[in-house]
Amino acid sequence: MFEVVFLKQFYQQMKRDEITALGDSLAQSYDQSEDYVNKLHSAAFDNNVAIVLFNSSYKVDFSTSAFGQFSFAFDIDKIKGWFSRTVEEGHTRFTYIDDSLPDRSTLLYGAVLSDDLQGQQYYLYMASPLAAVETATEVIRNQLTIVTLSSLVLAFIISWIFSSRLSGPITNMSLAAKRLAKGDYSVQFEGNGFNEIDELSETLNYATRELKKTDELRRDLIANVSHDLRTPLTMIKAYAEMIRDLSGEDPVKRAKHTQIIIDETDRLSALVNDYLNLAKMQSGTEELVKQPFDLSALTETAISHFDYLAESQGYVFHTDITEGVIVDGDARKIEQVVYNLISNAVNYTGDDKSVTVTLHSYGKFAELAVIDTGKGIPDEEKDGIFERYYRTGKTHKRQVVGTGLGLAIVKGILIKHDVAFGVQSEVGHGSRFWFRMPIVHTKKKGSDEK
Repeated sequence: MFEVVFLKQFYQQMKRDEITALGDSLAQSYDQSEDYVNKLHSAAFDNNVAIVLFNSSYKVDFSTSAFGQFSFAFDIDKIKGWFSRTVEEGHTRFTYIDDSLPDRSTLLYGAVLSDDLQGQQYYLYMASPLAAVETATEVIRNQLTIVTLSSLVLAFIISWIFSSRLSGPITNMSLAAKRLAKGDYSVQFEGNGFNEIDELSETLNYATRELKKTDELRRDLIANVSHDLRTPLTMIKAYAEMIRDLSGEDPVKRAKHTQIIIDETDRLSALVNDYLNLAKMQSGTEELVKQPFDLSALTETAISHFDYLAESQGYVFHTDITEGVIVDGDARKIEQVVYNLISNAVNYTGDDKSVTVTLHSYGKFAELAVIDTGKGIPDEEKDGIFERYYRTGKTHKRQVVGTGLGLAIVKGILIKHDVAFGVQSEVGHGSRFWFRMPIVHTKKKGSDEK
């Protein structure tokens, strides 16, 4: 649009500036020497202009040979009028575009020169033809029309290609997302080479995997909760009916049945407590009460809770505990961690029923480890061992007693304490669960076996 609409104005302004600069230069260097005449000839030839030098009587003292081509521009009456008006207005030069001829426009320039020695006033007059830009404009207009249409077609094709590459994967992602919303976790989001689309597809694939885990966890949760709750409730009801119908008059049987009801009630209470503890940690509603405490004494206390297993079922607990290890944390929560790790080792240890608990200091950290002699954990199962209800199905023979939430609670508490923890295990050689806490103070080391 600028080329078509403003080409003529741009050209005329450029030409006016060019001729004005040339005229001003010649006017400033005016003298009556032979060199000046040569300078006028060179300027006329180099710039394709006609130059006339005349006095106040409008007698021509000099004119370039090229002026004959533009004699139409030398209208003495018009020239007199322009110079007279210029002098009257106090100016020393003028520029004017003469469009009097329909097929030709001329740029005119006039300058009042300094007086000569006799006081005679001289004038410099120049005329330069202006090219017929209308023809050029028409050519440019036709070219721009073709170029514009071609550009539009090309832009449409390119935009269609790029939009297809961009919108295609997005459309597929939208369809896959609808399938995902219906529970189809086999969907796969694919990118197309663009960084943003690839990052989006990777994020959605990650979200799909996490949703799949969540859905599996939900199903497991429902199945396990229903089973875990149904079993003790069924036992409680059954033995309560037995007491009512059969053993109510028999003190021995009544005591036995009553104890089973108490045990199942305790199991049900433990399950509910584990659910509540895990829910509180995951929701962030339970704050830690951190203060320095003796981890050594706390570990000994946690081990003592399993004395009845040593007495009644032949478990052996080996300990190697550094005394007086003071750490900073929530003592009640850390005791639950130690208790759950020992309980997990009891459930999964080998036929020798041996469990080892160690506590050692390493520089600024204390490491507590619980070791069993079970069949170990395969590498592919280690990542999920701290998840809710996760159990290694074929790594033990003994009936597992517990809610399936012990290690998940351990994970939640240790993450909240921002400490390192993990498991080291090799199939056939048992497992070692450990965590490390910053030490505040240490006394001395001792060991015993019970």
